[in-house]
Amino acid sequence: MRIIVTVAYLMLSILCLTGCEEKRQAGEMQHYVAYNNRDSARLELTLFESRFHGELRFYRPGNEIDSGEVQGNIQKDTLIGDYYYTPFGWGQKKRRPVVLLKKGTQYMLGTGTEQVYMGIPHYIPSTISFQQVKFVFKKIHTSE
Repeated sequence: MRIIVTVAYLMLSILCLTGCEEKRQAGEMQHYVAYNNRDSARLELTLFESRFHGELRFYRPGNEIDSGEVQGNIQKDTLIGDYYYTPFGWGQKKRRPVVLLKKGTQYMLGTGTEQVYMGIPHYIPSTISFQQVKFVFKKIHTSE
């Protein structure tokens, strides 16, 4: 029995390591900004073949800032993942789903019905919508 458990553990480890391995292209960070009335947002994205990661910050009146990390999968022209952030710049971190649709050089922030599965929130795929977009991220060029 011990041998079976050890073999199963090794096989699972190998699958995880090879499944998580990705052809990493030289992913360069891209910068985006969006405005909605008095709110604004900044998005920094690094894209790979099938994954993305970066930072997202929302700025609201009264010096309120939500800032955190985004990460997830790329499915054709849609980025689906989660936003792990600190609300108002302090307190306990929260996790929310995030979905972005690429239109040309812009990304639109979508919405949907949230559901939590195994502690990770996500949008129910059939409810994802880009009809009433609050933020449209436009690419900006920064000097680094």
